[in-house]
Amino acid sequence: MTSWELSPEAQAAVDELHRVGTRPGAVRLAAELGGPAAIPSLLELAAGPDPAIRAAALDAAGQLLAAVPPARLRRLDTEVRRRWPRTGRAGPGAVGGWVRIGPPAGTGPLSAERAGTAPGAAAPPMLLAAALAAMHPDGRVREEAVRQLDAVGGGEALSYLLVRTGDRVPQVRRAARAAVTRRLEPRYIPALALNLALVERLAAGQRAGTVLAWTARLLEHPEHRHHVVRVLAAGDLATRRAAARMLAAMPWDDPAGVLEAALGQDDAVAAATVVDTALDQLEGDELRRLLQRLLGQPVAGLRQRALRTLVARFPDEAPETLRQALLDHQAAVRTVAQRLLRARGEDVAGRYRAALGGRPDPAVALLGLGETGTAGDAELARRWLADPDPAVRRAAVRAVARLDPGARVGELRAALADPDPDVSRAARSGLRRRVAQAGPDRLWALCTSTRHGHVRRHCLALLARLGRWQRLRFALLAAMEPQPDLAEAGRQLLRCWLASWDPAAPGPTPAEVAELRRLLPLARASLGAGLTGVLVAALRPFTSEPEAPVEQVPPTSRS
Repeated sequence: MTSWELSPEAQAAVDELHRVGTRPGAVRLAAELGGPAAIPSLLELAAGPDPAIRAAALDAAGQLLAAVPPARLRRLDTEVRRRWPRTGRAGPGAVGGWVRIGPPAGTGPLSAERAGTAPGAAAPPMLLAAALAAMHPDGRVREEAVRQLDAVGGGEALSYLLVRTGDRVPQVRRAARAAVTRRLEPRYIPALALNLALVERLAAGQRAGTVLAWTARLLEHPEHRHHVVRVLAAGDLATRRAAARMLAAMPWDDPAGVLEAALGQDDAVAAATVVDTALDQLEGDELRRLLQRLLGQPVAGLRQRALRTLVARFPDEAPETLRQALLDHQAAVRTVAQRLLRARGEDVAGRYRAALGGRPDPAVALLGLGETGTAGDAELARRWLADPDPAVRRAAVRAVARLDPGARVGELRAALADPDPDVSRAARSGLRRRVAQAGPDRLWALCTSTRHGHVRRHCLALLARLGRWQRLRFALLAAMEPQPDLAEAGRQLLRCWLASWDPAAPGPTPAEVAELRRLLPLARASLGAGLTGVLVAALRPFTSEPEAPVEQVPPTSRS
């Protein structure tokens, strides 16, 4: 998705453009870093006095415009017109001398000189120069730009003309619709198909005209549907999804070709849209072949659809396929298979127990047992906690944590020290709600004794879930540690503690006060003066020594 805001690096590059002595290389760098969001800044440079900079800015803006997918042009048009530079001494219909197109009776085509390029310099493509002018805030400029687009561009100009069919100025709107209408003929069908997503979005607008409906109707014609199938296989993301929606709403002359295009591209949404229609339309062996293919697809959603359809349409053939799906690597697919088999009265957990006895790779069976088993199955799962394969250990940890975490806290704490980060992370997830049961001091001892950075991070993340004052204690202890990563994590935890500081919250116990008094002087050097000062000020009501009462001496009576 295109970002319409400049990143800090891109903003710095754009700011550099306004310094004296800017070179064309700096213009190209700003365009590369800023992307389409840099177009307004580049147009401002196109109004400058330096011919080389004007040419470079126009060329860069044109290249950025050419790279924007058709479905994003409407938003780009809004952003460019909103942020278009309004400086310069040119008269009406001009922007700082970049484009001087007069009222509708303007003279001639956009020449290189009128596009802001010095005579003899390399001019930007005429089509892109007119397309940039079509985004001008002045309606007269946009109208003339539409005429230039109609004159200099064939199918390449279609995207920019379609955007103007919804222009708020009637004259611009009429000119654009007339130009698009002239392109509603067979030789422009491939270009129309590439703009399918843009047509779909424009047709939903308030100023949608009949020309957009004609465009959609032309693409739906049986003779032209193969162009829609082609963009389903090779268009940009928005266009592929729009093509899938259009194909889902029309009859198919070539189901195999449509399915090949849908399953051959990498967008799950477009594929699912087409597959849902195919599952409703196909019958018999054709449907069986499709289901078999869907079961081998990498997208979990397609495999789920295949399982549901198999049970609904071929219930007698489904059980064996469902049993195989119990060992799918995706939890979502396993869940569907488990539910459908339970509905048939099968012991799903028993099948996972049996699989653990005969599979060389027990990881998926362990995950499935954790999803369907009982607390008693935790004893079976713990046998794989020391397996040499990290994937098996991780699956065993997840199964134990899900089946019987309360009775297996010690084993989960031991798994927290695993040298594999994924296994340690699974143990951390299993202990999230049992930090107190795991023993904060034992977790801290593991945190300071391990040589693995991920184990220190996971231990401190668990300690950060403790109560307010225990959390502060471990933040101070971590900040004083010699390991740089642990010390910085402790300081960050302390900053978060201060950010959530609430003076009205319950105060520490006497034992916690004593511990804070002991730690604060030791942590000053590690925290720095600024952080220490803020912390001491926040804790002063709890850690200050009470003042000794002043003994009142009665006045002596005069003798």
